[in-house]
Amino acid sequence: MPANEAALEVKRAAAAELFTKPENGRTPRTIVNRYWRVLFGRGLVEPADDMDAEPWSAEILDWLAADFVTHGWDVKHLLRTLMTSRAYMAASAAGADAEPFVFRGPSPRRLSAEQFSDAVSAITGEWRTLVPRGPGAARYVREWQLKSSPLTRALGRPIRDQVITDRVNNPTTLEALEVVNGSTMATSLWRGARRMMGLLPEPPKPVFDSGVVNAQKVSCDVALPGAKKVWLVVEDVDSYDPGRTRAGWAGISFAATNGAIAFKGDAQPLQALMMKVPSMTVLDTKGAARLTATVGVDVESLASDINPRIRFFVFTEEPVRDRLIAAEGDTPVARPPAASDTQKLIGRVYAHALARKPSAAELAIAAEFLRAGKPEGLEDLLWSVFLSPEFQYVR
Repeated sequence: MPANEAALEVKRAAAAELFTKPENGRTPRTIVNRYWRVLFGRGLVEPADDMDAEPWSAEILDWLAADFVTHGWDVKHLLRTLMTSRAYMAASAAGADAEPFVFRGPSPRRLSAEQFSDAVSAITGEWRTLVPRGPGAARYVREWQLKSSPLTRALGRPIRDQVITDRVNNPTTLEALEVVNGSTMATSLWRGARRMMGLLPEPPKPVFDSGVVNAQKVSCDVALPGAKKVWLVVEDVDSYDPGRTRAGWAGISFAATNGAIAFKGDAQPLQALMMKVPSMTVLDTKGAARLTATVGVDVESLASDINPRIRFFVFTEEPVRDRLIAAEGDTPVARPPAASDTQKLIGRVYAHALARKPSAAELAIAAEFLRAGKPEGLEDLLWSVFLSPEFQYVR
């Protein structure tokens, strides 16, 4: 077999061997330099893309690269080495752009978009979830495991189909608009404040979840014990053009103990109930015990420039639109216990967000926020703390 026709596994093995050869010192030095840059705010070599540039300490770069290779290219070992060093534990110092550069301590730097999102989640207990393609429960995950949200994009996180080596992490007008008016931040704080106070009810679970539907059809046959209404939900997952997608429920029937009750529209029985994407329709069960139907996407919506990915749900209680799939399992960081005591809530926010107790003036202001004992006051307190430079900067 010619070399250019070698199997993908063979090509990957050859590339891995080339990158990790003992004679090739560039790869471990590049890795070490990038981790140093993330943790210290400035690389041993700058710019990080130009490894032919002169490092400000060739001795440190060489030693760390050699130690990294000696320990089997173990990234956790590298992180442990860097984060337990006296250099990392030194007080932060400005002057990262000075030439010639002299290291006096880690540079003050902003939290990344993912760090900001995870910190907010850890304090409020409100995490984003990773949804499976098939039917089943979602699981709580950290921000990096998910697609970027409007908030994290405004904070500098790139979308996944772009390859970049350096982020723009300076405050922007888009960021200011998003944290003030954006729905992502507002929803997170709305739910987080109520969760912290024990006032957030668990959303209802669907009695039917089709999983992601493209060209296939999925049968729905669910029991409706005592339900007077059903909510039929059609949700877009990641279609190219949801606005041009037509999806629906064919052959809907409510089965009662004495036979089938055909679902009827205003004038005549419907062969299929077509719905916009996304949308929700409420139907009266008429006392039926079961619902049967077939869900799918209209054949005219299967064009490659639409590429529909749709999910269908049935609920017997009114659903929460942004929590259609219930999550199970542990959160990445254990949720704090719910509390209603004002002093405990304020203390916890300051301890976890700023690693200190509030001053007398801050305590008075925070107490005024929470004076009415309503979650809206806690939302305002969280927003003011999360937007403070003390929270957003690592010093």
